[in-house]
Amino acid sequence: SQDFDGFADGDLISVVDSNWWTPWPAATVTPAAVTSSEGNGGNSLKCDYSVVNDPVFEYGEAISRGTVHFSVDMKIINGAYFNMQEDVAIGTAWAFDVVFDNPNATVDVSINGASVLSGTYSGGTDPMGAPKWITVELDGDYNTGLWELTINGSSIGSFANSDPVASANFYPRGAPDNDLYYLDNIEFLALKGCVSENRTEAIVVVNNCTGINEIANSNLSIFPNPNKGEFTISNSSEIINVNITDVQGKVVYTSNNVNLNKVDINVSDLDKGMYMIFVETVDAVITEQVIIK
Repeated sequence: SQDFDGFADGDLISVVDSNWWTPWPAATVTPAAVTSSEGNGGNSLKCDYSVVNDPVFEYGEAISRGTVHFSVDMKIINGAYFNMQEDVAIGTAWAFDVVFDNPNATVDVSINGASVLSGTYSGGTDPMGAPKWITVELDGDYNTGLWELTINGSSIGSFANSDPVASANFYPRGAPDNDLYYLDNIEFLALKGCVSENRTEAIVVVNNCTGINEIANSNLSIFPNPNKGEFTISNSSEIINVNITDVQGKVVYTSNNVNLNKVDINVSDLDKGMYMIFVETVDAVITEQVIIK
């Protein structure tokens, strides 16, 4: 993640943060610079069509399993474009493209030049037509092959993509678009799961299932999700205990002896990211994911 507030005004991003940012196509020339003129509570990154090279935010590897979450705040002066790169070698392959026309409040997602999702959003301009900051989120689930696009907390819709993602390439297009936009609070999170390098067959034998209760989590509801740390858990069966852990398994929240069908949770002090919720009911323990943004 990066909020650009730790840099000085005018810093070139791929110089001050070369671990995560790379200029493309010419690696010898540094693109976008940090600016405080359009800050979103601090500094932001300026993406200007007049600068030849793109700033590329790298994930460190090509992710193709589990679930991923990408979010970025954008202030779009006119239009904006970015794509998800499919390979760690930048410019090799594109997973999908996202295009914004902010004056008309439209957004389009395309794969290989074909549109797979189009929609409109609100909040990109004030009543006088001046650009405002918006929050763009992409959530991908490689188990289902579906991605969801959300802007300012409202879902634009879902699209299918099974290609890996390895980086976000922010490309301000030239004429006739002449894109100019700003980035802040960019974040990428992957929950890949565990895969054995040397898989062996495991045989499990259950001799007696007496007393084992099985429950689907379809009766469990967590809303809103994603959220800013305040949400509600409800279930048809009485909730006894609630535990929340981070992705490393560290317990960050516990509520015991709830004994209700609905409980309000406030963990707004936690960092942004994905967390696991373990809800113990009178029937079973149900596990779900929650995203704090």
